[in-house]
Parts: sequence; structure tokens; C-alpha cells
Amino acid sequence: MSKEIWLTYDTYRETLQIPVNPPELKVSSGSQNDSFNVVNLGEVTVLQKPKAAVFTFESFFPLLPGPYLDISPDKLWEPQLYIDRIDLWRVGYHPVRFIVTDSEINTLCSIEDFSWSERGGDVGTIYYSLTLKEYPVLTPRVLKNINGRLVYETKPTRPSAG
Repeated sequence: MSKEIWLTYDTYRETLQIPVNPPELKVSSGSQNDSFNVVNLGEVTVLQKPKAAVFTFESFFPLLPGPYLDISPDKLWEPQLYIDRIDLWRVGYHPVRFIVTDSEINTLCSIEDFSWSERGGDVGTIYYSLTLKEYPVLTPRVLKNINGRLVYETKPTRPSAG
């Protein structure tokens, strides 16, 4: 059984399985390290937290079923429905959950880039590129006075996303 690639939205209320697995899933994660030149010592690196992971892949939404499908043919949508769903989520101000089965990838992400095109000779099939960026859930700290001491108290500001 091949891996499945899923996007979910609004705490799994809306789901979308990628119908054709991409030939390549690119994962990049850098660092935010700072480097300084110190007199008589040289370059010194200060280690920082890593940057958010970025996931990029390209594939296509086929007009017709074929042996390339990673879903059952009866679950295949019209290509425009995939575009509409991803665009709706992209402008929805909420992260999506990106899941790749049989892997460690199960991450809240923002949709950073979604581009698509139609090609001559394959009219109706949509070729696309999707870039997702890891989205950390922020929980602000609130100062609370307890017996004359200020103590940080964490409070979630929204229900868990995606």
C-alpha cells in the first residue's frame, strides 16, 4: 500500500486526499543561527531555534481515473473542486493539517504558495505546485499577581486548529 497524503481543515471537518502522489516531496528546514566576528577570536556562531519546516511538492489533479491514482476512482473529484477547496483554505486565515501516512509528517501548516496550470494535449487535467510552511500554535502568556509576585500563566486563545 502506498503512502497517503492528506490535507485537513477546521479540525478534520474538511478533508482532501491528494489523488496522485507526487514523485518527490521536498522538506526543508533551516536554522536562524547568528554569527558574529569577535576580535582576536574570529567568527562565533550563536545557535538559535530552527526555522519552520517547509514542504513542497508537485503533482496533478487528473480529469479521468487511471493507474496513477492513489485513491479509489469513485473518490476522484473534478480537478476544479481541488483548486477551489485549496484556494478557499488558503484565504481562510486558518492553518491546514498536512499528513503523510507511514511517516512522521503530521503538521499544522500555512499554505504559502499554490500555483496550477492546464497543459495542451491534456485538457482538463490540472498540474499544480503546493508549498506549505509549518505553523506553530501560539499560546500567549498572561501575567498574574500571586501573593505579590508576577507569574506567567499560559492560556490558549483559540481551539486547536486543523
